[in-house]
Amino acid sequence: MENQPNSLIRHTLNYGSLTGGGLILFSLLMYSIDLDLQNPLMYLAFLILAAGIFFGIKSYSNNYLGGFISYGKCIAVGVMISFFASILLAIYTYLFFTFFDQSSIQKILEVTEEKMVSKGMTEEQIETSMKLTAKFMTPIWMSLIGILSYTFWGTIISLIIGIFTKKTDPSFEGQFNQD
Repeated sequence: MENQPNSLIRHTLNYGSLTGGGLILFSLLMYSIDLDLQNPLMYLAFLILAAGIFFGIKSYSNNYLGGFISYGKCIAVGVMISFFASILLAIYTYLFFTFFDQSSIQKILEVTEEKMVSKGMTEEQIETSMKLTAKFMTPIWMSLIGILSYTFWGTIISLIIGIFTKKTDPSFEGQFNQD
């Protein structure tokens, strides 16, 4: 198969968009059923991210590399998919908290404060922690942290998925075409 110069970016942008769209739909579903952010069901977002990375790697391998892909290329494809998905999710996060439901940030801050109280923190510790937390609970900061977080977790997931999806070309020519 021919490996076009822009094929990697185009492919990962497509799968990143699909994965980001899936994460946005999942977020909207969790919001519509009023699920607490600390609920274990929220970890399904990692499953959506992992599925997007896995299928993106397999598709890239099959469509552009003749079914063979190195471990390094698996990681590159996975990280790019998670990065593009995180950008889409960051845009959604910014728009959601800025225009759709500004009160959600206040609810998150209240839950955070309740957890600090239940941990037995002093009033002074809670006040100091809440001031710092409030500074980072703005739509812009939440979006930026989301990009970093999803790209980080996408890298970890890509490292794991790459172990199982890598497939080296056993042919003589394939030994010279590795990343």
